[in-house]
Amino acid sequence: MHLIILPGNSKQYNEQGLYDSAKHLNDLFESVTTHVYEHWKAGTGEEHGDTKLEAQKLEEEAKSLDGDYVIYAKSIGSIITVRAVSEGKISPKKCVFVGSPFGERGPEFDRWASEFKIPTLFIQQTDDMFFKHANLEKYLAKNWGGKYKLIEIPGENHAYDNYEEIKGWIKEFIR
Repeated sequence: MHLIILPGNSKQYNEQGLYDSAKHLNDLFESVTTHVYEHWKAGTGEEHGDTKLEAQKLEEEAKSLDGDYVIYAKSIGSIITVRAVSEGKISPKKCVFVGSPFGERGPEFDRWASEFKIPTLFIQQTDDMFFKHANLEKYLAKNWGGKYKLIEIPGENHAYDNYEEIKGWIKEFIR
């Protein structure tokens, strides 16, 4: 099984985490693909990512893999993944979403969420600065279409840099 990692939006706050995640999760998978956003390459890295463009890039990355794959996505990466699945661009075996900012996304995203059938592990900080665990719990109960597991961890900084702990949950989840 392969892994594709999508980071959070900001290059400044997520680039190192992208590569640290790959390093920590590497031995669980045949290969690890790190998704680098176009706005990281073309701008300052602080602009908002283009979810449509990134979903297309994700489709290309997934097609290049031989066999099943898991998506590990942080923040905007989870939104890009939900969009790509909804549009039929990708079909991961499982997904792991950390720091999911699902609030106030609008009816189109709510429809995508209701149609999402990929088994998903959510890891969310109690007081995540973009979307608190309690809010995600309510959102999923109301809108999520597929099977999921939600893990609450202490924190509010949206960093999700407890790599070894996350690795343990992923290892158990992908069995």
